[in-house]
Amino acid sequence: MRFSLIVIIGILMVLFFSGAQAQNQSISIKATTTVFTNVSNACLNNGQCELRDVLQVIANVFKLLRTIAFYAAIIFGIFGGIRIILSQGNPNNVKAGQKIITAAFIGLVIVFAATFIINIIITLILGYPLSYDAIINGTWLR
Repeated sequence: MRFSLIVIIGILMVLFFSGAQAQNQSISIKATTTVFTNVSNACLNNGQCELRDVLQVIANVFKLLRTIAFYAAIIFGIFGGIRIILSQGNPNNVKAGQKIITAAFIGLVIVFAATFIINIIITLILGYPLSYDAIINGTWLR
């Protein structure tokens, strides 16, 4: 119960800080979410989307999930560390804290590896050269 509450709070914080920005008391689609970053104006305004626009949205979703996973891993790492500190030498609690930290790290590695693999595949599908920025951030249209 406590774990899910921590994760939900972390997700809400990430969405709040990366999300909506009001402009004259109205929220536009481009400002509400970072999922549509680097998508062409023709796709956003007229619905004339190309393959690269769809792939850019997919990459942006993975980038958002990567950010959420990063914050969740930090929260679980801190929780595991606190559990180790408060274990008072009890080996079972120390092992439980170590397992939490290890699971957070492994989850983070899996999320980052999945993001890199997806970005490499999309970059190759679009025919662009593999660059650091394309693989890490999924920015092919620049």
